Amino acid sequence: YRCIASSKVGSVDHAARINIYGLPFVRSMEKQAIVAGGTLIVHCPVAGYPIDTIVWERDGRVLPINRKQKVFPNGTLIIENVERASDQASYTCVAKNSQGYSARGSLEVQVMVLPHIVPFHFGDSPIFLDQAVQVTCLVSEGDMPLEIFWNFSGNDVTITKIGNKAKLLFIDSVTAAHSGDYSCTAKNKAGSVRYTATLAIYGIKFRQDGY
Repeated sequence: YRCIASSKVGSVDHAARINIYGLPFVRSMEKQAIVAGGTLIVHCPVAGYPIDTIVWERDGRVLPINRKQKVFPNGTLIIENVERASDQASYTCVAKNSQGYSARGSLEVQVMVLPHIVPFHFGDSPIFLDQAVQVTCLVSEGDMPLEIFWNFSGNDVTITKIGNKAKLLFIDSVTAAHSGDYSCTAKNKAGSVRYTATLAIYGIKFRQDGY
């Protein structure tokens, strides 16, 4: 509890904690969803007093069990650079008092994976007017459902869907108006990513009839 007194001159405050004597108790914890590569920070919601120790467990093992995990005496659990394969699991907070009484509560951690777009470009050869071009936006990983869409300065382009993780951009006859940056955006519950490639048009393609 904190009391704050303020005036035009300034303010002062004082804080004090009220501890209610009782057996250890761990409040329910909501499922935590975090994007892969991020840092998970969880505080164990412990009640009761006095509490002697607060630990976190996974599969019956007391944490930390690797360098990414940190557990603090106040019940805070930190996991850095989370990965689905190694960190998505059920974690248990255990609070004990000096008399041997204990309480525990479980936390489900879900690791979400952002889409990853495979880098693309419009080819190594020069592209001239009237030529046809195509490029595919392929998402190699990322949670489903997945949205993929192309963007180019408001110009219409033909899009072909290839399964659930790829979309083909096709222009059957390029003009000067098609020159510019084309962006593919992939989006899921974890977030969105974008990759951009430039289509450069190399002048006029001379026709055999001389025009």
